[in-house]
Amino acid sequence: MKIQSDLREIRCPSCGTPLHTSGLTRRRKVQCPKCRETVDLAAAAEPAPERAKSVEPAAAESYAADLADLRARVAQLESLEARVADLERALDTVASGPTPLPDRPAGSKRKLRWMPHGDLFRDAGFSEEAASILVHNLSAVRPHTIAIRSPAGDAIARERAQCFKDLFERGNWSVRGPFDTYAPIGERGLILAVRSFPVPAEVTAAFIALTASGFSVISRLDPNLESDEALLIVA
Repeated sequence: MKIQSDLREIRCPSCGTPLHTSGLTRRRKVQCPKCRETVDLAAAAEPAPERAKSVEPAAAESYAADLADLRARVAQLESLEARVADLERALDTVASGPTPLPDRPAGSKRKLRWMPHGDLFRDAGFSEEAASILVHNLSAVRPHTIAIRSPAGDAIARERAQCFKDLFERGNWSVRGPFDTYAPIGERGLILAVRSFPVPAEVTAAFIALTASGFSVISRLDPNLESDEALLIVA
């Protein structure tokens, strides 16, 4: 086998010592002058196979940290979805019919009065029966503080909001408002809004009293609210 004369840059595969092959074109093997290893010139002349590029340790740590962060976010979302589902089931149970209320103050003998859902509003206000039942139910649950708002420029919604303020106060609740809201509502009716979970006790008590009194209530999670207090939007 004829070895080409361009093998002058061949190195020993064991120690890396350059092998001077000038004038040795007829020889197939030489001995390394440093480690005395016998080198096959034909094999050493072939290009070494390209090694797969390895991931730098720093990059690998960054990838692992990003993956752990994504997994933590997914777990947090799954936990939040589970809590929302539990809340929806609890609200459905309350709206389906009369059930014992653990939120009623200890020693209270008052029970909720239930009224079928329907069109309770008459002009700006609503029926005397619905008003009487709502006051009773607001007194039956633990009194709290609530804020009431209505869309700016909606005179009918503002009158209804004022009616609810009067009834909540007759039920021994502390009421802030009614105030105007300039945020887009999207739905019409009664909306109980909360800023975050877990749901405050005020919101739960107001939902129970309103639902038992025959009012349809829309629940909403709004992280843009200024505080965690219960908010009733009359739209």
